[in-house]
Amino acid sequence: MKQRFFSTIILAISLLMAAGCSEKETSFARLQYSQYSFTHTADTLTVDVDFAGQNWETTADADWIQSIKQDENKLLIIVQPNDNGECREGTVYVFTESLSESILIHQEGRAFNGKMFDLTTTSNGFAMSRNGRFIVYTYLESLNTIPLVTNMETGETIDYAGIVNERVQIFGITDDGQTLLVQNGNMETALLTQDGMEVLDLCSYKSFTPVAMSADASVIAGTVKMADNSTAPAYWKGGSFTTLECPEQDPVGNMLMPGNIRVQGCSADGSVIYGAEYRSSSYGLIYWKDGVLHNPGNDHAEIVTVLLQYGSNLREQVRASTVAYDEDMNGSFLVSPDGKYMTAMFITYEQPEGEVAAIVHTCPVIIDLASGEVTKVEASINGAMGLAIDNSGMIFGIGAGAIGTYDGFVFNPATQQALDIAAYFKSNYGVMMNGDRYISMVSADGKAFMGKKDNLTYWYLRL
Repeated sequence: MKQRFFSTIILAISLLMAAGCSEKETSFARLQYSQYSFTHTADTLTVDVDFAGQNWETTADADWIQSIKQDENKLLIIVQPNDNGECREGTVYVFTESLSESILIHQEGRAFNGKMFDLTTTSNGFAMSRNGRFIVYTYLESLNTIPLVTNMETGETIDYAGIVNERVQIFGITDDGQTLLVQNGNMETALLTQDGMEVLDLCSYKSFTPVAMSADASVIAGTVKMADNSTAPAYWKGGSFTTLECPEQDPVGNMLMPGNIRVQGCSADGSVIYGAEYRSSSYGLIYWKDGVLHNPGNDHAEIVTVLLQYGSNLREQVRASTVAYDEDMNGSFLVSPDGKYMTAMFITYEQPEGEVAAIVHTCPVIIDLASGEVTKVEASINGAMGLAIDNSGMIFGIGAGAIGTYDGFVFNPATQQALDIAAYFKSNYGVMMNGDRYISMVSADGKAFMGKKDNLTYWYLRL
């Protein structure tokens, strides 16, 4: 009875409204929904439409929504997957020349179902495999530092208790999680497996200090000490060492000795080794690709004379605005996993008028390792520099935070913009975190990240 009663009312209202119109016009329009919510996955919805026989059209105001007229009484809505963490909204419109109705479309963001946690702090640090599957750190037992490897996909661990009975420092882990690059208590460089410790043969050198290795441990980068105690950048491969060519001058023209050159890391395949020219006036970035020296620190240098603050005094100094390395980059994956890009920072000295100290600006750079082209990302973040870079060229880095701390940022060279790390992972992946952490390692698939929180605690994220 109620259904018939309401139908009668609707019919009466329709007849009254039609009385003021021509025979071809009507103001009656109805859609099955006025709003609808989807999950984050791709989906479709069929909507009943009743425009009293009028010819209608449809459109949507968002590119992730398609609205398709199937027939006079059916509307098909198609939504694309929402791979971001943020919810989004759009509107589907159905209209004639005189009438319009709409459906508000709401789609949830993708929920985060990966792993993120802070890691136990130890004195000898952490390492992540280049593929992001394994992490390794040391724990203290009877004054010895014992490596513990964790498979981040399965949770399985490899404990080196009983194999290691000394203090070791970790510099890397292979992609299969089976081999560690360490320096033992005698300051010897070794490859450590469950079968024991294989110390590298020094050949004619007094010592070798490692900093990084390739994903398969076939290349180990570091510094060798000669018989006369001088040092040189070098790499180990195939059981022997090769020293690397050194630049003769730093970016401001000071003469360099091999001891002024420090190797700081290498690419996943070992073909790119990078470091810096260490002098009081310059930390110019250098790298070797397939053993050939490249010197962006010198190539892009602009020599300036500035006033710098030393205590309460101002001193006139010669500096170079150029591509530079900073000690805060130590332990970072500066080269993209595919070996195409590299990141670091560009330092610029600006001298205001008058007897005042120069202003120092830094920003991240992306280096195309095929062409050598250097592009700055000038995103107006104080103290900004790149620490890691993925295969797409997205830079993960830091900017100055509170006194003595850093905030994490993601720098996009294409848009010249920076997004703080918390906003980036929330909007793109639905990961909730605070901004007092940064990323210094990115895996080959771009889904695993490692860095530091509060400049102290290591943390790991797997999407």
